[in-house]
Amino acid sequence: MKAIMLVLSSLIFSSVALACPDISGEFSCKSKRNSTSIIIEAIQNGYTINTDGMVADFIADGKSYDLPSTDSMTDAKKITSCKDDKLIIDFNATLLYEGAVIGKEVLKAAYYMEGSNLKIVRKTKVKGMPLPVQDYTCTRI
Repeated sequence: MKAIMLVLSSLIFSSVALACPDISGEFSCKSKRNSTSIIIEAIQNGYTINTDGMVADFIADGKSYDLPSTDSMTDAKKITSCKDDKLIIDFNATLLYEGAVIGKEVLKAAYYMEGSNLKIVRKTKVKGMPLPVQDYTCTRI
C-alpha cells in the first residue's frame, strides 16, 4: 500500500512539475508605463525571482503561504502554482497607511514564454476596484 501511495504521489508531483514553464534567465522588461529588470532562477519546486533587487522565492505547490506583516501590509498570503505552462502567482493582503487599514489588495500574475520572450501579466484590485493591467514583454539580456 505504501509503495502504491509513493508511486501515485510521485506521478502527481511529476505532472505538476511538468506544467511549470522554463522561464529561467535574466530579462529586460517593458510595459507601456514602466521598465524593469528581472532575474529568474529555477529552484526545487519553484523559482527565485529578483525584480530590480527585490528577491522572493515562489514555491509552485498550490499551497497558501503567510507573509510577514510590514508597515504597509498585514494578513498577506501568496499561492503559487503552474498551469498550462504558466507560473501563476496569487497574492492577497490588507493594506495599511500609518497603521490604519485602507483596503484589500488582490493580485494575480502570470509568467510565461511567448516565443523567445517572457510575458508577465499582472492584474490587481484594490478595494475591489481593478487597476490597469500591467503587461510586460521581456527580452533576454
